[in-house]
Order: sequence, then structure tokens, then C-alpha cells
Amino acid sequence: VGFISILIVSAMMFYHQDGLNESLTNDKVNKQELVSQIKTELNTEYNARFDNLTKQSTEIINQQFADIKNSIRDVKKQTEQQILQSNELEQKILQNNWQEQQALQNDWLTQHQLLQKNMTQSQTEQKNLTQKVTDLYSSIKSMASQINSLQKVLPQSSTFIESSSISPSHYTIQLIGAYNKESIRYFAKQHKLSDTSQLVKTERLNKAWYILVQGNYKRFSDAQKDLRQLPEALQKNKPWIKKLP
Repeated sequence: VGFISILIVSAMMFYHQDGLNESLTNDKVNKQELVSQIKTELNTEYNARFDNLTKQSTEIINQQFADIKNSIRDVKKQTEQQILQSNELEQKILQNNWQEQQALQNDWLTQHQLLQKNMTQSQTEQKNLTQKVTDLYSSIKSMASQINSLQKVLPQSSTFIESSSISPSHYTIQLIGAYNKESIRYFAKQHKLSDTSQLVKTERLNKAWYILVQGNYKRFSDAQKDLRQLPEALQKNKPWIKKLP
């Protein structure tokens, strides 16, 4: 009886150990799945923040520069008109008699005073515009710092599918991006870009991401010039200038 009891106890301990090992294994798998899920969610959040920040910064910059350009143009136009009127009055003074000259001189003096007032106002507005530009560049610098931080958190590698002459330090134009490589090739063939474009493999949300790029520019301004001249069919996809990491 004692021997049988020992066998029963041993069997119970053996099955209990198996159950414990299985529980630990499941727990480890669950933890790995949780870590993977958290990593994916963080990458998604960072990408969303990066896209949103880039869009906001672009809209702010474009609007601020448009306002500055319009204000400077209006000030310049107003000043030119005042100077033209003043010059016309001076010419009339030289061509008319003394009485007419006296009246014209009074008019000229009034116009001159108005011109001085407008010039003073223009100088004040230009100072304000200069301050706005300074503030704008400060905002851009701050946004650039945030973008750089996000880029450091989300490093991406790039691999050319075919051989390429694009230097890592040069700029290129990204025409389109997709998870499906063949859809990119179809797009290039459809728009007759097979001979002028490059297919690049990158990574996005821990998945292979393929982009189609075109051009090899040392200067950003050269790439920007070609970007503006792209056909309307390519402009619809919102192409943009980038450096391959």
C-alpha cells in the first residue's frame, strides 16, 4: 500500500510540473506578442505624428511667406505711386508761372508730407515683417528639431532594387510609394518612367515599402525646379524631394 501511494504522489507531481511548464511557455509567448503589438503601435503613432507635423509645418510656412510677399508688394506699390506723384508735381512747378508754382508747391508739400508719413509707416511695417520672418524661422527650426527627433526614433534603410547612380548625399524626387512592388513597376510603365526612374526598397511599420524616385541633384533648388515641371498626372500623387537614408 505504501509503495502504491508513493507512485500515485509521484504521478501527480509529474503532471503538475508539465502543467506549470506549459503555463510558463504560454506566458512567454503572450509577452512576446504584447511587445510586438506595442512596438507596432508606437511605430504607427510616430509615423502619424511625423506626417501630421510635416503637413502642418508646410502649411504654416506657405501661408506666412504668402502673407509676407503680399505685404511687401503692397508697400512697394504704394511707395512707388507716391514717388511718381511727387515727381509729376515737381515737373509742373518748373513749367508754370509763379502763382501756379505757389499753389503747386503747396500741393507738392502736402504730397511730400504724405509721402514721408507713408514711408515711415512702410518702414514700421517692414520691421514688423522682419520680426514675423524671424519668428517664422524660429518656428521652422523648432519643427525641424521635432522632425529630426522623430526620424531618429524611426530610422529607415533604403535599398535600390536595380543598380543606381544616385549618391546618398544627393537629392531625388519621390514620385509614389506602395507596399506592392509590382504596382510601382506598373505605375512606372504606365507613365513611361522605366528608363528615368529608380525603384527603392525601404521599411515602413516593420514592412517592406517600395518607392519610385527620379533624378539625382546636388542642390535642393535644382530638384525643386524639376519638381515644379513634372506633368499634371504625376503632380496628383503629391511628389516631394528627399534624401535617401
